[in-house]
Amino acid sequence: MRRFIHMLMSLVPVVYFAWGHTVASWFGITREALITLVIIVIAVLEGIRLSRGMLVFGQRDYEKRQVSAFAWGGLSIGLVCLFAPGADTAIPIVFTCAFSDPLMGEMRRHECHGVWVAAVGVLSAVVIWSLGVLFLGTSWLWVCICPILAVAAEYPRLRWVDDNALMMLIPLLAVSFI
Repeated sequence: MRRFIHMLMSLVPVVYFAWGHTVASWFGITREALITLVIIVIAVLEGIRLSRGMLVFGQRDYEKRQVSAFAWGGLSIGLVCLFAPGADTAIPIVFTCAFSDPLMGEMRRHECHGVWVAAVGVLSAVVIWSLGVLFLGTSWLWVCICPILAVAAEYPRLRWVDDNALMMLIPLLAVSFI
């Protein structure tokens, strides 16, 4: 179920860039204001969940006391949509986390060697970014840089930040500042 939810996150930037203005207009606001409100709602709900020590369906026990992977993912997707230069980078950033991360997780679960896990992760991300070149006009520069950054960002096991966030925020920083 967690892997399925992971893959569903790929819909957010597609909806945001394709229909975000339309959806936001229903509320009389901009799409940027709408995604900002979504980020705030996720943060508030996560704060309430943490203060009560609750777990939501699909969460792991350790998430009772720290920000959940779901919250990190949602907040990061929102930041990618807000701050990426455009759909040509935002969509591949989120798709890399949505598809490459669960693929690597399944490989680890089946006890594949770490080198193979990283290689398949980078290869799957290169495919995603290359599809961005074909369908979104993504620069080939990002195909060379972002898959490696995303997979490398997935490896540190940090207690205070989830790999879902790092896999999106590190490439976001690259495409925003290079």
